[in-house]
Amino acid sequence: MKIRISLVALLVVGVLVTSVCRKDEATEELPKDIAAQLQRVPNSELLVSVPPAPSPQPAAKPTKPAVKSLAPPCSSTTTYLVQVTYPVTVCSNVRDLATVLANYDALMTPPGTKSSNPSTEVKNYKLTSFQGKTLTSVFCHVRSGPWLATIVKKVDCLARGSCQMSIGIPSSPIFFWNGQNCEAENRPQDPLLHYIDPPVSVGMFRSPCNTKTTCE
Repeated sequence: MKIRISLVALLVVGVLVTSVCRKDEATEELPKDIAAQLQRVPNSELLVSVPPAPSPQPAAKPTKPAVKSLAPPCSSTTTYLVQVTYPVTVCSNVRDLATVLANYDALMTPPGTKSSNPSTEVKNYKLTSFQGKTLTSVFCHVRSGPWLATIVKKVDCLARGSCQMSIGIPSSPIFFWNGQNCEAENRPQDPLLHYIDPPVSVGMFRSPCNTKTTCE
């Protein structure tokens, strides 16, 4: 009886091992266009890739106001947080990958808010070579977030607004655009980039445009 149980146990283990091997063999190689964008995160074994930023579109020509507006007494710099979805590829061994994804998850939701958007689907690949070196047991996960992005909006002394946005991920491109309400309007048109509104203001800094204003 003990011999029969031992044989059954070995058979089950063999089936599980075979299943894992077949699953590994079935995992597709990371597409070459994504692999070409991989960069090593400093002081780690992680490889991260994001799509290159598209060429900036020309800003729309401002319309002439009916009445000449007065220059504002202060310029301002306002920081906003907003959630976005954008494809990011992370390659590593399973243990390190779990750690880095946990860190990314901590950046998903702006302070004081609660995300109603679940994480997007994760696509799994394997990576067998990088920069001419053969790799083993390296897996890549392509995920779109959502991620936490920072928008810095500046309004100068001529009341001209401009925005700069960065996503809190290594190698992420920086997006630039203009507009009076650029934190919510006239945003970059990238088919891979989607915003989860509204943006949340987390601070403002003001500077005087003339000697008669303290901007306090």
